[in-house]
Amino acid sequence: MSPIKILFISHGHPHIQMGGAEVHAYNLFKGFQESPDFDPIFLARTFSSGYANPKSTPFRCFESRPNEILWYTSGHFDWLNKTMIDKEVYTYHFARLLDAYQPDVVHIQHLDGIGLGLIRQIKKTLPDTAIVYTLHELQAICNAGGLMLRSDGKELCYEDTPARCHECFPSISPASFLLRRRMIWEQLRYVDVFLAPSEFLRQRYVEWGVPEEKIRFEEYGRFPPQPSILVAEPPLREIGFFGQIAPHKGLLTLLDAAKILRQAGFEDFHISINGTNLEQQRGDFQEAFRRGLEECGDSVSFLGAYRNEDVGDRMRGSSWILVPSVWWENSPLVIQEAFMYRRPVLCSDIGGMAEKVRDGVDGYHFRVGDPSSLAQTIRQAVSSRDTWRSLQQQIRPIYTMAETLEVHAALYRSLRQAVPA
Repeated sequence: MSPIKILFISHGHPHIQMGGAEVHAYNLFKGFQESPDFDPIFLARTFSSGYANPKSTPFRCFESRPNEILWYTSGHFDWLNKTMIDKEVYTYHFARLLDAYQPDVVHIQHLDGIGLGLIRQIKKTLPDTAIVYTLHELQAICNAGGLMLRSDGKELCYEDTPARCHECFPSISPASFLLRRRMIWEQLRYVDVFLAPSEFLRQRYVEWGVPEEKIRFEEYGRFPPQPSILVAEPPLREIGFFGQIAPHKGLLTLLDAAKILRQAGFEDFHISINGTNLEQQRGDFQEAFRRGLEECGDSVSFLGAYRNEDVGDRMRGSSWILVPSVWWENSPLVIQEAFMYRRPVLCSDIGGMAEKVRDGVDGYHFRVGDPSSLAQTIRQAVSSRDTWRSLQQQIRPIYTMAETLEVHAALYRSLRQAVPA
């Protein structure tokens, strides 16, 4: 039998735009490249004009790699309804790519900046091609970047209704939000199988309307780290934060907790903040973050950006990994990375964080957005090396990339055998 052709679609190439979904999609692609039973292609969107093709096509190979294609989009995008404004991008350019490659399976990893309109185009151009969609976020449900936070950025949102969405976006009518939902679902109904990296995310989409039999839980697979990284026991007082420097990541909660501890005379802790994108945030947040850093003195250090391959070395210097996000966090890769490097996690008690970290077993929960609760948790965490070792020993083995490749291979084979009507 001929190899199964798979077209992976991502909203970014990890060599250009680093992110968890991009890395996961690319790792799947690279894994299937090594199998003679599969013939994969990786299609990634880019906004960078440096990758625009001077010819009359939005596609070009990435660094002369024939199986890695960049899709340059010029930014004419309807962010409310998640679709390209110029439909010729789908009906002509994307349709020609589909016709040339003839994939058996299209696996969509993320459509930010590409749009849901390509889903219908896949079925129109290639009716027998199966579509798999990994749901990394809640953007189909929530217009606020999928965060499911109210407009003040502090109150969690538990459901989307046209009226509630209009309250967060007063310039957009309830009728427009109703139409948005219908238009998005009109595209998603062509998907054969949805994958969700957390039970929390899966359940949210079931409640939103995705048939339960069409969506299944599938964790992110990871490559095991080098054993040498797992040996060290850093000072118990060392706590590490890894991620975007953004309001929804709970950085101000972190800084307020550190100030509470210092004001109480407790200084036997140190938090290292590893991350970037501060300059892309609102001015009031930038000011509050910098002011908070100054007020925390030497109890908190801002170490700045890091490369994906440097995560292990940086985490090796921390005994605890802190995830203080004030939004739901669907399936935070930083928690998987922490467990890969045998580091217990301190996290907010909601969503994908509470699902991944077992309170008192392989980490601790604290009340979301509550600096006093986080301060108390930090104090408890750094009080006993024996407790730290007990939590570390109960960290479960990671779900490996080899395992997820096996699961995906079985899914692709079953979809090709059961050609959809």
